[in-house]
Amino acid sequence: MEPAILLLLLVAVTLFFVSKRYEDQRLRLIIKGTAIVAATGALTSAGILLTK
Repeated sequence: MEPAILLLLLVAVTLFFVSKRYEDQRLRLIIKGTAIVAATGALTSAGILLTK
């Protein structure tokens, strides 16, 4: 797999676990949303590379 895709997945997982450290629900939701977007982008990129 491309290093950029692995990096995006690492960022997504890290953001997900970092979000648990904050008490503010709004901030947690923003961080988790960013993690979901990063994971979706990585998986989409991996899917595009696999279908080529």
